[in-house]
Amino acid sequence: MRSRRIRPFAARVLLGGALSVAACVSPNDLMDRKGSLEESQLRYTQLVRWGELEKASAYVDPELRDDFRSHAAAFETIRITDYEIGDIAYDDGLASATVEVTYRGYVLTALVERPIRETQRWYREGGSNWLVRTEIGGVVDGVRGVSR
Repeated sequence: MRSRRIRPFAARVLLGGALSVAACVSPNDLMDRKGSLEESQLRYTQLVRWGELEKASAYVDPELRDDFRSHAAAFETIRITDYEIGDIAYDDGLASATVEVTYRGYVLTALVERPIRETQRWYREGGSNWLVRTEIGGVVDGVRGVSR
C-alpha cells in the first residue's frame, strides 16, 4: 500500500485557503449579518445617489416608504454627485446598526455642491432583510441649501 504525502507547498495552499474562509465568517456572526447589511446599505446608497428612489424604497421601512417616495420629484432638480460611507456601528445582537453617510450634491440651477450628512438607522426585518429608517427629506433639503 502506498501512502500519500502532501507536499509542503500544497499543505501551505490548503492551510491558507482554510484560514481565508475562516476569517470571512465570524463565530459571532455565522449568518453573515454584517456582510448582508453592508451589501444592502451600499445598494441603497447607490440607488439614492442615482435618484432611483422607487428601487431604493425596497430598502426603506414600510411605514416610511410613502413619504420616501414622495421626494422622487425633487430628484428631477437635484443631483447627488458622490457619497462617503462612514463606519457602521452595530448593536450587540447585530439586529440593528447606524451608518453615517455624507452625500455631495447640487441643485441644477445653482451648480453649488454641498455636503449633506445623513444618519441611516438600519434594522433587521423579522431576522432576515435589512431595512433603513431614513430622512430622505433632510438630504433633499440639504442639497437645496435649506436647513431644517
